[in-house]
Amino acid sequence: FNDESARLGDGVTVAAWGGGETFIEDQIVRGLIGCMYWAAAGAAAMLLYMVAHTRSLVLSVAALGCVVLSFPTTWFVYAGIYRIHFMGIFNFIALFVIVGIGVDDVFVFHDAWKQAAALHPDDLEARLGYAYRRSVSAMAVTTVTDAAAFFTNCLSSITVVRVFGVFMGTLVLINFALVVTLFPAIVVLHHKWSTRRRDRRDAKGAAAPANGIDRVSPRAAPLPSPRLDAIPGDGAPDI
Repeated sequence: FNDESARLGDGVTVAAWGGGETFIEDQIVRGLIGCMYWAAAGAAAMLLYMVAHTRSLVLSVAALGCVVLSFPTTWFVYAGIYRIHFMGIFNFIALFVIVGIGVDDVFVFHDAWKQAAALHPDDLEARLGYAYRRSVSAMAVTTVTDAAAFFTNCLSSITVVRVFGVFMGTLVLINFALVVTLFPAIVVLHHKWSTRRRDRRDAKGAAAPANGIDRVSPRAAPLPSPRLDAIPGDGAPDI
């Protein structure tokens, strides 16, 4: 590695070269930290778009959390079950790829959930069942094709590419499992919470006029205006 060159003067140039596992790991970590700034900016932009689409900050943060959670879960399967202890730099790129794939699955399910509200506005179980039937099959097809495409990298003779295929293919499958289990549960809980909140607000709004009338201080009732037929005489005005 040639980090930088320094000119000492008189045409003398000093070049620093280094090697070794520790030096290489340091360079990789520096590169990953630099990429994280771009990843954070991309995640912020994605979160803003999700808030605009779902119209809920809670659901958007929860959905993005489900997608990101798939990365450490896959790492556990990769190292604990597959017994692969080599973590290539390409494996960290998988985090950027899965954000796009996972958020797309979230949009598919959330759109199906909103469409189910028109068919089953009062039956939560039927609404969830319709959303599952409409969205899971579409997500499963894209998940299988994406995972198969990444698993084909296992045929490569390059170690870094081969382990990336294993890691990325497993990541896509685990992300699908989280999106179809954890995210729907969060959607249902958010729906119940928002419904109770709306009902309490409506109840307060309905009770406010009645309470307002009860709190009005009593005033003397105005005297009724006399009727002409109640005045003795022919009812004609006196001149």
